[in-house]
Amino acid sequence: MIPNYMAEPIARALTGVRERHGDIDEYVMSELGYGSKEDLYKAFGAEQVDGLALAIDSLQRGGSFIIGDQTGVGKGRQCAGLMRWAQKNGRIPVFFTAKSMLMTDMYYDGKDIGTDFQPLILGDVSEASVISRENGERIIRATEKKKIGKEGVKLLDNDGTYNALWLPYSQVNTRDNEQQLFIRDLLNRQKCLIVMDEAHSAAGADSNLGAFFRGDIEDERGKKRKKKKKGDEEGREKKPGILESAPVVYVSATFAKRADNMPLYYKTKLASAVQQVKNLPEVMKLGGEGLQQWISRALTEDGQMKRNERDFSGVEFDPVTYTPDNIEEVRGRYDEVAAVLRAMVAYSELVRDRVKKIAEYQKANTNEEGFTAAQSFSSISHNFISSMLLGLKLDATVKRVAESVKAGEKPVIALTETKGSF
Repeated sequence: MIPNYMAEPIARALTGVRERHGDIDEYVMSELGYGSKEDLYKAFGAEQVDGLALAIDSLQRGGSFIIGDQTGVGKGRQCAGLMRWAQKNGRIPVFFTAKSMLMTDMYYDGKDIGTDFQPLILGDVSEASVISRENGERIIRATEKKKIGKEGVKLLDNDGTYNALWLPYSQVNTRDNEQQLFIRDLLNRQKCLIVMDEAHSAAGADSNLGAFFRGDIEDERGKKRKKKKKGDEEGREKKPGILESAPVVYVSATFAKRADNMPLYYKTKLASAVQQVKNLPEVMKLGGEGLQQWISRALTEDGQMKRNERDFSGVEFDPVTYTPDNIEEVRGRYDEVAAVLRAMVAYSELVRDRVKKIAEYQKANTNEEGFTAAQSFSSISHNFISSMLLGLKLDATVKRVAESVKAGEKPVIALTETKGSF
C-alpha cells in the first residue's frame, strides 16, 4: 500500500523514470547487472524494484534518496540492491547501521540477490559485530581498532580484499577518533555511496555523531567553513560533514519523526525548501504534521523518496483490560516511583539551568562553545515508566499465552523493546 497523499506523486515520479530510461524492470535489471527479468524477480519484489528504480535514477541525477518504507516491506533488501549498484559503478558502499547484529541480515540479503559482500567491519570485536551463519559459525569478524590502519589500507587502495565498509553508528560517536579519520580518508580517496540504515539515529544536532555526518551547516550548502578563533581547539578548521563527500541513501520508516532530525537530509532537495538549512527544525515545529506530509509528498514527486506500507485491513484488534488483584498496592507503588521521578526531573532542570549559565560564561569569556551541556532527565524518564508498565502486564500476558497454546494456537508476543541492553 502507498499513503493516499503520496500515491499521485509517486506515480508521476515513476512516469519520469520511464520517460528517461524506458521500461522500469529492464532499467533496474540492466543497472544491477542481471541477465534476465526472471533473475531480477527472484531477487526483488515489485515494490522493491520500483524503489530501486527511483533511487538509482535520483543518484544518477546527482541527488540522494530516502527509503521510508514501513517495517516488513524490505528496506534491507533494497539497501543490498543499491550497494550492488554502487559496486558495479566503481563505488565503495559505506553502510552504517544502528545495530551490529543487522550486518548478518545484510550479508545474507546480498547472497539472496546474487552479490557477495566482503566488508571491512569496524566495530566491537564481540558477537554483535561479526557476520555469522545460522549455526553461530563466524564468517567475518570486526577489525580491531589497533588493526584499522593495517586492514584499512587494503580498502583505501581498493586492492580487492574488501568491497565495502560496514559499521554501527557507535563507532563514530567520538570526535576525530581513528574510525572517523579513516572514513574521511576513504571518502577522499575513493568514490563511495553512503547508506544510512535507521538514519534518524544519526540526526542529533548537538552530538559528535550529528556533527560527523552533517558538519557545521552554514547559511548555504557548500559554503566554506570558517576557522575557529585563536585558542579554540588550537584554531583548527571546522570539518565538513562526511555527507558532503558522496551521495547518500537514507533509510528510515520515521525519518521526519522529530523536527531536529531534518537538517540531516540536506543532501535531498529539502535543502532548497528554506534559505538556511539550520532553520529547518523551527520550520518543522511550526508546520506540524501537515508540513511533514507535504514534505514527504514533495520529495516523492521529485523522485527522492518512496514509502510503502503493509495493508492491515481486515486485521481485528481486540484490546484486553486487565486489573490485577492487588490493584491498590500497585497504584501505591506506582505513585511512589512517580514521586521519585518527578523529583529527579525537577533536580535535573536545576542542573541544566546552572550548566546553561556556565556555558554562556564560557562563550562570553573564552570563545568556546559546546564544551558544557546537560540533558534534562524528563527526556528519558518515559523509559522507566514503560518498564514499570511492562512489569505490571507480565503475569497476565503469560497467563493468556498459556491459554492460547493449550487451545492449539500459536501466539505472537510483541514488545516495544526487549530490555536487552538494560
